[in-house]
Amino acid sequence: MKKIFLFSLILIATFACQSSPEATSSGTSSSSSSVEVYPVPDKLCALTFDDGPDATLTPKVLDKLAKYNVVATFFMIGQKINSTTKPVIDRITNMGCEIGNHSSGYDSLTGMTVEQMIASVSNTSAVIEQYT
Repeated sequence: MKKIFLFSLILIATFACQSSPEATSSGTSSSSSSVEVYPVPDKLCALTFDDGPDATLTPKVLDKLAKYNVVATFFMIGQKINSTTKPVIDRITNMGCEIGNHSSGYDSLTGMTVEQMIASVSNTSAVIEQYT
């Protein structure tokens, strides 16, 4: 059930992110410098995952994202970042995906003191920096 839901979510997000013909904005400058013009899609969406990295499941998600040329943001759990998941983290960044900070674990932040919340996020930031 979980695999089907994940696959369906990726497909829905892929089609939702497809843009219609490129819309461009043009601009000129009165100075001698040139301005580059980039296509602006009609639609944008953000696809995020907040449970990983996982050495087995995350590569399957990345395979689907790569197949449809989609990037996502992966909110990583500090406890799951280690030498085993380093190749997955490298693949995430090499694909142009973003990495976000989920926190150290699955504990609810609402039950923590401010100091515990800061430690959870700070420790995860440190381990993300260590492995990226």
